[in-house]
Amino acid sequence: METTLKPQPLIAEVLPGFATICILGSAYLANHPGQLSWLVQNKSATEVITAGFATILISWILGTLFDAIRDLIEHLLDRRFPVNWEFLFKGPAAEIQKLDESWLAYYFLCGNYVIALTICCICGNLIGPVHLATSWLVLIFAAAVIFALNSLSLRNEIRQMIGHQTRNLPHEGVYVRIKPAIAGFPDSKESHRGVGVFAIRDIPKGTLVFAPDNDPTVVVKQDAIEMLPEEFKRLYHDFCVLTDGLYTCPVSFNKLTVAWYGNNSENPNIAPDESLRFRAIRDISAGEELTSHYDDYSDREQNPLPSDIY
Repeated sequence: METTLKPQPLIAEVLPGFATICILGSAYLANHPGQLSWLVQNKSATEVITAGFATILISWILGTLFDAIRDLIEHLLDRRFPVNWEFLFKGPAAEIQKLDESWLAYYFLCGNYVIALTICCICGNLIGPVHLATSWLVLIFAAAVIFALNSLSLRNEIRQMIGHQTRNLPHEGVYVRIKPAIAGFPDSKESHRGVGVFAIRDIPKGTLVFAPDNDPTVVVKQDAIEMLPEEFKRLYHDFCVLTDGLYTCPVSFNKLTVAWYGNNSENPNIAPDESLRFRAIRDISAGEELTSHYDDYSDREQNPLPSDIY
């Protein structure tokens, strides 16, 4: 995914990393006073600038590590208290930018501070060269707790702002089912008993009725199936769209979805868009059969053929 180096996310990584360097570095100098004289002696401008860049770089690297740890914890929290992070990809651009530049950056900063201060407590307690006095450990731990409480509060507010994900049951987002019907062309002698697609609830105009039916299709030349056994030929005849001597088919007949069972009508209530996804072209009532006009699929300028033709 393309991204830019925005200042807010960078600050949320650099500051916790810099805080870690300051705390553990100060602890090291406190435990090794002899090193302090070397640090404060006169340095050249080149050495000072190099040390400054090195400090920023190390701070960024540490902050990125803290951010990765926080992200792992985030995944664990999402199992119990999920947040609708898809909003960041599908929501209004203005709202996403506002959220990204304020709430999210501050939330990430607080979370990364929790990780950084916790690591400082662990290192200051277990590693001799950077050993911290108990009073300092208590203060750092108290600061980590405050940041953690603030981070959880921010997460809850973000969760309320952009919603939370729930595990969808299989029926959610489903508008239709297959039932017995008069298949084929109703006004033609070719009509026969078969199956059709019927609405199981009211469908507003414009609804993408078969979502997320986004499987790819293939195009097969009509001549290529002429020598096939009759039952195989009927699969193409019954389920595929034939235009200009070409069948538009699923990649396998074992992957037929409910969208392939729609019947033809001169007065359809669904129609394909430019991506061959079917939408309701008027309000459809529960119990009504969904039909399309097969001749509408022949506009090859609007619906160009896939590159793979068999």
